[in-house]
Amino acid sequence: MGIKSRTFEAPSANGIAAAAPNKNYRVKLTDKERKKVEEMIRKAKTLEEIIRLEKELNEGKVPAGAHDDAMEE
Repeated sequence: MGIKSRTFEAPSANGIAAAAPNKNYRVKLTDKERKKVEEMIRKAKTLEEIIRLEKELNEGKVPAGAHDDAMEE
């Protein structure tokens, strides 16, 4: 007889519990990138744009247009 638990983990196809598929990763942004992302959020015209930026950050990606390029200076 197994140990009783208050949680339920559904086994995957191979019998092992699947890991959470949507892990959030922390993105390390430079000061310029952070300011650019904040500006992109302020300038967003639709909720979809904000959701896209949030999704990219949660996936551990730097949103397009916010990369800190040395060539910009």
